[in-house]
Amino acid sequence: MFFSAQVGGHFGLLQCTGHVAKPMNARELAFYELMGENLRQFVPDYCGRVRVCATVDDDGDLRLVAEPAVECHPKLKRSGSVRFHLDESGKVQVVTDRLPNNYWAAECQSKVVHKLLEGSYSWFILLNNIVATFSRPCVLDLKIGTRQHGDDASESKRHRQLRKCRESTSATLGVRMVGMQLYESRTKSYTFVDKQEGRRIDAAQFRSHLQKFVRTCGIGRAARLRHR
Repeated sequence: MFFSAQVGGHFGLLQCTGHVAKPMNARELAFYELMGENLRQFVPDYCGRVRVCATVDDDGDLRLVAEPAVECHPKLKRSGSVRFHLDESGKVQVVTDRLPNNYWAAECQSKVVHKLLEGSYSWFILLNNIVATFSRPCVLDLKIGTRQHGDDASESKRHRQLRKCRESTSATLGVRMVGMQLYESRTKSYTFVDKQEGRRIDAAQFRSHLQKFVRTCGIGRAARLRHR
């Protein structure tokens, strides 16, 4: 199922009962399986891995099935009327009438479903969906650090990542905004920051976005954060 709260990342996240399903990466899988107990309180529960397959009916609608079934975190809220659809050109589309206009989530997840149809991969790791209890979740994705490439990165990737850091607040603040989804009760609508805008904003704009996020998410929670 479509996961409407995705605001960043390269790979599409899918919703599976009360979980978020993420395309499996051997290094990330090892991180969750070997993580020390002192870190577990800061991350969503890791609930194993599943194989996901996609089928298309005569109308072009796609059905995603995950095996084995995992019920440790039951689904609490519906995501609205939404489905994946394969159009006549062979492109996967997200069809919805009630979800916020989060184009980044739709773009990433359409790609991952298309790869499922191609057979590129099928294994996903399952994490507890920590936004499942919220009717209007506000999400902020930050990339921490001044270096964002691994030791095994190719020369071209290393140069790309260095350029992204140099041209963003990663170099000046050690952090940059990857994405944001913010519900504003005054306008009864969502505002979004995508990764391209996150790379362009300067230090002052970053602080402004961060302050707006904390302020909009609630005076009480903002006060608790300030006192930590």
